[in-house]
Amino acid sequence: MRDFLQDLQYGIRVFARNPTFTLVALLALALGIGATTAIFSVVDTVLLKPLPYPQPDRIVSIGLTGLGQDSLALGPDYVDWRARNHVFEEMAGYSWTQFTLTGAGDPVRIKCGRATEGFFRSLGIQPILGRTFTAAEDQRGGTKVILLTYGLWQGRFGGARDILGRSVTLDGVPYSVIGVLAPGFRYPEERMEALVPMALNTAEQVKRRTMMIFPVIARLKPGVSIVQARTEIGAFLEQTRKQYRFYRPEMKLSMVPLQERQVSDVRVALLALLGAVGCVLLIACANVANLLLSRSAARQREIAVRTAMGAGRARLVRQLLTENTLLGSAGGLLGLLLAAMTIKSIIHFAPSIPRIDDVAVDLRMLGFTLVVSLLVSLAFGLTPAPHPPDWISMRR
Repeated sequence: MRDFLQDLQYGIRVFARNPTFTLVALLALALGIGATTAIFSVVDTVLLKPLPYPQPDRIVSIGLTGLGQDSLALGPDYVDWRARNHVFEEMAGYSWTQFTLTGAGDPVRIKCGRATEGFFRSLGIQPILGRTFTAAEDQRGGTKVILLTYGLWQGRFGGARDILGRSVTLDGVPYSVIGVLAPGFRYPEERMEALVPMALNTAEQVKRRTMMIFPVIARLKPGVSIVQARTEIGAFLEQTRKQYRFYRPEMKLSMVPLQERQVSDVRVALLALLGAVGCVLLIACANVANLLLSRSAARQREIAVRTAMGAGRARLVRQLLTENTLLGSAGGLLGLLLAAMTIKSIIHFAPSIPRIDDVAVDLRMLGFTLVVSLLVSLAFGLTPAPHPPDWISMRR
């Protein structure tokens, strides 16, 4: 242990005597590790991790192409599909709007989701307090009720346990609080602060006098594949197409896993960005390797002197290992700080990326990049060590 501490102290002195080399090497490692770790953490959370719902692979997004935005459904189709299908446990429509919330401190503008009563069963979630909407509340003229997100409950109502039944006002209309959602709840679209019933007028939709357009989600029954569901709903659509000329040829059924729909707009950009920062990591490692190689030439005389004074090869190798482990570890710690700051910046400047609020430093990727940096530091940092033939001749 004493020898290790001596090697560590000597390594610190060596780096302190070469501040330019030390600073450049540390910045190169920190940039490569920090950028790669931050972007991989975003990619892992957004593209790779499953959605935060029970059995998320059974949740699909359903809609039509050719409506200006894919995966939006017409109100009449939603009513028809929900009533006739045999492949889904539940189906729900949803959208969002903004309200001015009063009656809980200063007035504030909030984003509010609007969903049909099957929304929570489709996602497979339940509130931590209270209940969800009933079918009667999800009707035109039904009782005005609201579910609060955990953040709004804590921030505006202080986490009061007696929140159920309390009245809040949205755009001058009183709503009764019936529940509070769990902290990890994520709306399928943008971040929401509360949810109210959509109150879809099914009679109007069936008569096609006014047709709403909104996203639709559904939960597949156990054992039913998305191919089977697509076949059945596709048959319903073809029947409707024959009856109404409104359905143009480009209006086709779109049914994909919910996660695929959420990330479709950002997948290519994120993967391209990940490839770019991977190149940055490679360049950083190459730069550090070149720095260590150039530095090794300047240390040949030092190594020769220490060998002549009786230092064995094992002692020299251990010293070099300690120095370069110190360099790689310091670069990794700086990279960790850079990754954390980069993630905060991405969350602030790109809030529209799905689940961006859930992104944190990915320890698996951090471990990988640390290993890479240490391997580079060790491999090229051992160059000054005498090779066996040199060491044998020196010892003689």
